[in-house]
Amino acid sequence: MQDSGKVVLLVLNPNFGTRLKDVDKMTPIWVVRSPENEENWDPREHAPGSAIFNASGPNLNETLLSVLPDVDLHFGAYSSSEPYARIQVEGLTLTEKLARSLAALGFSIESRGSGVATARRSPPAVRKRDR
Repeated sequence: MQDSGKVVLLVLNPNFGTRLKDVDKMTPIWVVRSPENEENWDPREHAPGSAIFNASGPNLNETLLSVLPDVDLHFGAYSSSEPYARIQVEGLTLTEKLARSLAALGFSIESRGSGVATARRSPPAVRKRDR
């Protein structure tokens, strides 16, 4: 079986709360700050690099796009000996516009469902870069 690579879980659902304890302890997780998520957040119970972050506004699509550069900084090829290959996003519906925005950042959609999407990241050498 082909290795699917390291996954970073991005939780944009402000009511994810108690499900935090069910996340694989080896999977880095970034969780949007909310009262329920903060109440159930303990960074010692998650993989190194896991974090809770502030939403950039009420639009979850914009929040996702704004946090991806930080995810890349922490888990990308220039920061990790085992860079992430995929993101799994919980808590938003993947629209065609968002899929195009992710593609522009070097991601291809692998799967999508109700409130969940998985995208594969292109290796840095072949990603389109801003000039």
